[in-house]
Amino acid sequence: AIQNATAWVDRADKAFPNRESTLDTRIQLHLLQRDTPAIIALMRQATTAGSSVSPPPVERWMGIFASLYSRSTMNEAIAFGKALESVYPDSHKVHGSLGGAYGLASRDDEAQRHLEKAVALAPNDPIHRWNLARLFEYIGQFAPAQKHFEQAIADTVDPQMKAEMTCTFSTFVKDKLKDEARARLLAKSC
Repeated sequence: AIQNATAWVDRADKAFPNRESTLDTRIQLHLLQRDTPAIIALMRQATTAGSSVSPPPVERWMGIFASLYSRSTMNEAIAFGKALESVYPDSHKVHGSLGGAYGLASRDDEAQRHLEKAVALAPNDPIHRWNLARLFEYIGQFAPAQKHFEQAIADTVDPQMKAEMTCTFSTFVKDKLKDEARARLLAKSC
């Protein structure tokens, strides 16, 4: 069925060259096949200066990254993320997602490097900072974890998310920092 669909996409591309919808369909077919190298090649083709298809914003590719993240191995997601990084080197979204993928692959040094870059590029984004705090907690570096937890909570606007983060932070304070009194105060915000 995928070969048949690909043949139809090829016909559509001949009739209506360089349509974004054709690119979307090709990417979806490659996602179904878990063909990450082909997806990377299509992304590079679409973002190359000489392409007649205007380069999509990084958000477009982040959805594909998320699909690879959930459907494939972390190595495939990382390969796509590295290709994105080469095209969008200053995207905090790319670095944040790469940091998460490296973290799930237990490649803590790379995870830290990308999460720190995401925080540097978007210092008020509480999610990147929160993920960096969680990584520091995981690797046993509690002082930087505490700093980033506190800043992430301070930068969070959504009251429900702020309450959830504060609850998680109170557990960190109790279990990792061994500060029962402060943990109880924080738990009141849950």
